[in-house]
Amino acid sequence: MQYVILIMMVIFAIAAIQTEVLRRTIIYAGVFSLLSSFAYLLYKAPDVAIAEAVIGCTLATVIYLVAMTKYKVFRVYYKHTSTNKENIHDILESITKYTDYMSLQLDTISTKKDLHEILEDSHYDVIIIQNDTSIDVYGETSNYHFDSMIDFLNLTCRYKIDFHFVTPKKLEDNYE
Repeated sequence: MQYVILIMMVIFAIAAIQTEVLRRTIIYAGVFSLLSSFAYLLYKAPDVAIAEAVIGCTLATVIYLVAMTKYKVFRVYYKHTSTNKENIHDILESITKYTDYMSLQLDTISTKKDLHEILEDSHYDVIIIQNDTSIDVYGETSNYHFDSMIDFLNLTCRYKIDFHFVTPKKLEDNYE
C-alpha cells in the first residue's frame, strides 16, 4: 500500500507541474496533498496527517480555487463567412499562444450571430469576423489585454493578413 501511495504521489506531482491548465494544477496539488496525508498515516504520524489533510489538502485547495474565480477567462467569438478557413485558424492559433503566454484561460466560441447581437447579448473580450476580403477584430479599449493581443497577433501570425482593429465605440459611431 505504501508503494502505491508513493507512486501516485509522484504521478500527481508530475501532473501538477506539467499541466498547462491552472485549474488542473490546483486539483492535482490537492490530490497530492491528500495522498501525502495518507502516507503520513501509514508512517504512523496521525497528527501530521491530520494537519496535512486540513491545511494542505482542504484549506489551501479551497483558497486557490477561490482565487481562481478572479482568474481571467479570455473569451473570443469568431465568425467566418469566407471559404478560406486557413487565416481564421492561424489567428486562433496565435490567440492561443497569446493566452498561454499571458496565463489566461482561452474560451473560443464559433458563432453564427450577427456582430450587433454579439455586442449586445454576449460577454466577450475579442470578436473576430472573417469575410472574403478582410478579417475584422473587435475589442473594447477598456480591456487592457486587447492592445497587447494586437501586438502579439501582428508578430506571430504566419500569413500576411489585412487586419482591421476597431473598438466597439468606433463601431457605434460608424452606425449612427
